[in-house]
Amino acid sequence: MKRLTYIIFALILVLPLDVQAQQVNASSSEDVALLFYKTGSAIPNFTSWIEETPEYHHTPWAKREKKMRAEKNKLALRYQNTSPENDLIKIKVPVELSLQIIEENTEKPIHVLSLKFVGANNIDYFPYKFMEQNIAVIPTNLKLFKNNKISKKKFIAIKPLAEKARNNIFSAIIELQAQNVDITQPYNLDGIDQWIFRTRIAIFSVFDSKNNVIWERMEPWYTSPITENLNNLYDGQYKEEPEYISSQ
Repeated sequence: MKRLTYIIFALILVLPLDVQAQQVNASSSEDVALLFYKTGSAIPNFTSWIEETPEYHHTPWAKREKKMRAEKNKLALRYQNTSPENDLIKIKVPVELSLQIIEENTEKPIHVLSLKFVGANNIDYFPYKFMEQNIAVIPTNLKLFKNNKISKKKFIAIKPLAEKARNNIFSAIIELQAQNVDITQPYNLDGIDQWIFRTRIAIFSVFDSKNNVIWERMEPWYTSPITENLNNLYDGQYKEEPEYISSQ
C-alpha cells in the first residue's frame, strides 16, 4: 500500500493541474536535484547528467565535446546561483478541503479549515526521481497545515466555494524551503532507496476554479514579495496570521 502511495504521488507531481496551478512553475526533478546537492555542499557529476539526456544522445559525435562543454557550463552556473534559503521547491497538488465548527454552540466557536491530499491520507514526503536517483522531499512541518483555525468571515467566504467544488477538490501550491540533506547514503522508504531531503513549508496556497487564492498561509519566519502582492490585491480578504491546531 505504501509503495502504491509513492507511485500515486510520483504521478501527481508530473501531471498538469487546472489552469490556476499552471500560473506558477512547479519545480522540476532537476531543480530539486540541484537544490539537494547545493544544500549538502556537494557538486554533482554533471558529466553523467548530460550523458543521460536525449539531446546529448542525438548530438553527432563530432559535436559532442562542444555540447558537453556548453551544457556543463550551464549547469555549473545554475548550481552556483542556486540558493537553499531563497529558492523554494514549488509543488502542485490537488487537495480536499473541508470546513467545520468546533464548539459551535458556545460563545467562541472555532472555525477550522482542514486539508488532505487527494488519493493519499498519510503522505509525509514527496518523491522525485532524477536520472537514477530517488529523492524524498520531506516537509518537517507538514502536520501543522492539516487543520487550520480561520476567522468566521473567512469561513463564510470559503463555504460556498467548497460546496460548489466537485468533491471539495481544489488545486494547491506548496512552497518549501530547504533545511538539510543526508548525502552519505540513501534510505529505504516504501521499498525504494531514496535520498533524504528535509524541508519546511513556507507557503501553502489553495486556489478556486477562477484562479483566486481562497486561502493562503505563510509562516512568520518567511517573507515573500509574491505573497505580499497577493495580499494587497485582495486587500487582506484571504490572508491572515496562522493559528495552529494540533493534528491527531
